[in-house]
Amino acid sequence: PSDFSTLDYLPSKGSNAWHTDFNKYLNTLRYHDKWMGELMQLFDDLDMTNETLIVFIGDHGQTFKEDYRKTGTYEVPHVSDFRVPITFRHPHLPRVQSAVNATSISVLPTILDLLVSSGSLNKRDTEMATDLAQDYEGQSLVREYKKKDGKRRAWNFSVINSGAGMLTVTSADVPYKLNMPLEKV
Repeated sequence: PSDFSTLDYLPSKGSNAWHTDFNKYLNTLRYHDKWMGELMQLFDDLDMTNETLIVFIGDHGQTFKEDYRKTGTYEVPHVSDFRVPITFRHPHLPRVQSAVNATSISVLPTILDLLVSSGSLNKRDTEMATDLAQDYEGQSLVREYKKKDGKRRAWNFSVINSGAGMLTVTSADVPYKLNMPLEKV
């Protein structure tokens, strides 16, 4: 927004001109952080904080010039684009950081697991949530993430960018991924 004052975190004159994009990125994060702070304060002001589970999830990561010859996400196969942040926030949840290769399909099983384990549901709803969580493809991030279960792997399939320019396949149990460029029609 035009009323948001930006900062130069890194020098961007002369040979450092490439820092311009990184400064824009950092200012975007600062603006987003300020906005999220205002939203969290609103939940506090309305006494909703203890009754609300807030889930933040990105749709992709970000590749910078330090990582790869191209920046952004358009037809960039770098692993940084697949590190998608997921945060579950509630005042009674412990702070835990997991380094797992999870995707947005873990959100629903995690919410169901939290509802069941917190005792927030009646008996009938607990049984339904437990049954539903077992049938869902994703894994709860409350439990230990199973990268592999017997011969079954935790696969992630990603179509990169609008227009489906690339399909990427990864498995949580290996540090590799397969990028397949797709023919544009």
